[in-house]
Amino acid sequence: TLLGMVDASVGIKVAVNYHRKNGVGHFFSPTHTFVDASFLSTLEHADVVSGCGEIMKAALIHDPRLFDLMDSDGARLVERNFENDPVADEIIKRSVDTMLECIGPDLWEEALLRPMDFGHSFSRTLETDNTFYLRHGEAVAIDACMSSLIAEQKGLLTKPEADRVLDVYRRLGLPCSLKGVTAETYKRATRDIIVHRDGLLRAPLPKGIGHCAYEDSFSDEELDGAFARLEQFMEEHPETCWDRSWSFTTDDSKKGTRLDGL
Repeated sequence: TLLGMVDASVGIKVAVNYHRKNGVGHFFSPTHTFVDASFLSTLEHADVVSGCGEIMKAALIHDPRLFDLMDSDGARLVERNFENDPVADEIIKRSVDTMLECIGPDLWEEALLRPMDFGHSFSRTLETDNTFYLRHGEAVAIDACMSSLIAEQKGLLTKPEADRVLDVYRRLGLPCSLKGVTAETYKRATRDIIVHRDGLLRAPLPKGIGHCAYEDSFSDEELDGAFARLEQFMEEHPETCWDRSWSFTTDDSKKGTRLDGL
C-alpha cells in the first residue's frame, strides 16, 4: 500500500493486535526494504487517500518541501494512485527519507521524544473507540488536524498556516473529524496517551510547517479552543466530518452528506 511504502515498511516495529491495536509488539529491523510503485495500481482509492495521512504527518512535522508538494500536487496524484509521475516519486522518496532521518538516530526508541509520534497522540483512542472502522491513515489525519489547531492555540502555528493545513487535508479527501467526536474525546485521549508515554504527554506539534516542537501539556482551554475552530471549519466544509462507516464504504455519494448519529 502507499502507507506501507512511506511508513510501515521503513520502520522496525512489528506487532499483533491483542486486546487493542498493536497490543503486543517487538522491534525487528528489515535487511532491505523494496518500494515498487507498480503495486499502487492495485489499490482502492480510499487506501491511496489513507496513505496520504502518513505522508502529511511527515510533511507537517519535518519537511516543508514535502508539504508544498502535497499542497500543489497531492489531490491530482490521489486521482492517479501516485503512479507514473515524477512528483509522486519525489513525494514517496521524501516521505521515506523523513522516516529514516527521524527514527535513525534512535532506532530502538530509548528516547521518548519522537517526531514520528505526530498524528499518534489521539489516533490510538479514535481507532479503538470506532472498533477499527477507520483506516490508520484516516485516524492519523484526524489527529494531525486537531494537533495542528492545538499548535495554533499555543502560538506555534499562525492562523494562515493552520488554514492552509486544513485546506490541504480537505482537498486530499481526508477526514478532519468524525461525527460523535467532541472536545471531551480529545481530553480523554490525552489522559490515555500520557499513560502510554510513561507519565508525560511528550506530544510533537508542528512549529511552523515542516518543523517540530514538543509539548507536555494540553490545557482544557486549548483543547476546547482548537475543537471550536475545527467545528467552524467543518461547518463550512461538511465533507470533512465523516460518519465512521465512510471509511470502508464503496459508495462515494455518501461522503459529504451529514448523517444523524453514528
